[in-house]
Parts: sequence; structure tokens; C-alpha cells
Amino acid sequence: MRSFKRKLSCEKLGISPGQIIFCLELLQKMAYSKNQNEYAALHAQLEAHALVKVVDYFNTNSHVIREEWVMGMIFQSGNFLDTTNNRLERLNAKWKSVISKYSSLEVFPEKFYVIITAFRIERNHTAAMAVHKKRAAPFPPGSAEDD
Repeated sequence: MRSFKRKLSCEKLGISPGQIIFCLELLQKMAYSKNQNEYAALHAQLEAHALVKVVDYFNTNSHVIREEWVMGMIFQSGNFLDTTNNRLERLNAKWKSVISKYSSLEVFPEKFYVIITAFRIERNHTAAMAVHKKRAAPFPPGSAEDD
């Protein structure tokens, strides 16, 4: 969303602030789409109502990599509730924090089970928080955020 906010400006594209707000709200809805069908409907709405420059920028830079940033598609791709950009580096850092470089073969299984347990607890916590999450303050009815 940050890159969209930087690129969508009145000076750069020559569009009104109202059009910018409309496009950003629609792009945010697209980012939180639950599945491919919802994303496709929002993308069609963007193409129908947004300016050609905005649609061209979006199709060139973001539409082609939608599996990486649309939340519904991220969780369908089998990422095990891990939303970081570089999963391998994250896992490697956790391994290094628990297992020292020259640890013995006797110590390794013990530390290995500690790491596996920590990963399971973290995964379960993330899944539980996703299920139990509620809005702190509801948006007014009819606003772009209210779905």
C-alpha cells in the first residue's frame, strides 16, 4: 500500500484527491480479498472506474504478482501462516539463535525439539489470533472499510 500511496499523487498523475482516495480504498480491498473471485470483481471495478494511468501502473507492477500480496491468495498458497518475505532467512535466524554452530550431536536433538515446539506454538498462536480477531472500533455503515 505504501508504494501505491507514493505513486498515486495529484501532481504525478494529474488526478483529483477524490479519485486518489477511491483508488486507494479499492486497492486496499483488493489486498484483503479472501479469494480469487473477490479479487477479480474488485479488479474489474478498478479497470471500469479508475484512470488509465492508474490501471496501467497497477497491471504492470502489482497484478502480475498478486499471489504475493493479496491476503486470500497468500494463505491458499501453502505458506503455513508465515507472511514474511524471506521465510528461509527467518527460519535460519531462529535455528541459529537456539543451536550453536559447534554443538554436539547429543545436544542437537534436544535443541531441535525446542525449536519445533516453538514453531508449533507460534503457528497455533497466529492461527488463533486470526480466528479471534475483532475490530476495535467499527467503521460507520456504508463506508469503504465496512464490509
